Amino acid sequence: MSESVEEGRASVSDIKSQKSLVTSKITTIEVDFETLKSKWVQKLKAKYGHIIQDIVIQVQLKSDSNELLKLYPYQGRSLFGSIIESAFPKFSVQVLKAVANIIKYDQWLLDNTLIINDMDLVQQNAELWKKREALFGEDAKRIWSDSISFEEERRITLEKAVGLLDSSYDTNMNERIAILQTAFKAQYDESVDWTTFDSTGILSKMLFGFDSVQQELDGLSNEQRQIEIDSIRRSIGFDESSINTKSQLDQKRERRWQKGYLYMTERQELKANLSDDEFDVVLYALQTRYFKHEAPTIAKEERNGFMRFEIPRVYGLN
Repeated sequence: MSESVEEGRASVSDIKSQKSLVTSKITTIEVDFETLKSKWVQKLKAKYGHIIQDIVIQVQLKSDSNELLKLYPYQGRSLFGSIIESAFPKFSVQVLKAVANIIKYDQWLLDNTLIINDMDLVQQNAELWKKREALFGEDAKRIWSDSISFEEERRITLEKAVGLLDSSYDTNMNERIAILQTAFKAQYDESVDWTTFDSTGILSKMLFGFDSVQQELDGLSNEQRQIEIDSIRRSIGFDESSINTKSQLDQKRERRWQKGYLYMTERQELKANLSDDEFDVVLYALQTRYFKHEAPTIAKEERNGFMRFEIPRVYGLN
């Protein structure tokens, strides 16, 4: 009996000891973050303290925010806010707003890359300034005054690279990918996390949109083409899970396109051999046979003049 009591006491003692150890570890972590915060406060005050009231300087703190987020993905954002509040109490609201807006601008720029690159330089410039002024008002002119010509040069470089690659029929795929990645990095290297860059699909959409790439893929069998598409995605950073998922979607689209081609062939034969009234009668039956529950949608599209299977096939995208 006494042994059980002693065992029980030992267990309670162990639990208290473990709790004490955990508390000690948590306290150590908190102290570490307080020390880190103190160091960053001193660092930012020394670096920006005499000029922090300037909006041009305030947006530059985005790089410091990014540095903290890379070091501490979960705590970085709140830690940055706390550091700014301690370092610049009179300007903290302005600084945090400026950093948030420049992050919004960079994300907008990334999300709209394909649209912007389809514009001429005058349109591009107008769209960029429209967004800048929406976020920063009159301050936009000061923020971007020193970088305008440099940005235009980089956009021209990217535009030239895209134009070159679109018709680069003799360039191998690895070279195309390397050139396109280099051109993108030259324009967006300051604002893009390249380890996750193509999570938005921008690079792959542009690459698969090249006529030179489509011509090369069109000359392959379905099996060979899928191997090449998978290889392209792997080269630009997709993980194996994403590649497998997208590969399955590619094959689903392939089956749909093949069905669509058969439908269009039969549709054209009926159109050529029947009167308009006869054709209208049999058309819906044909659509139902090929597309079942989607037949009403197909029929409505065609009545509105849209022929789904006459649009260009873009391997890797549709």
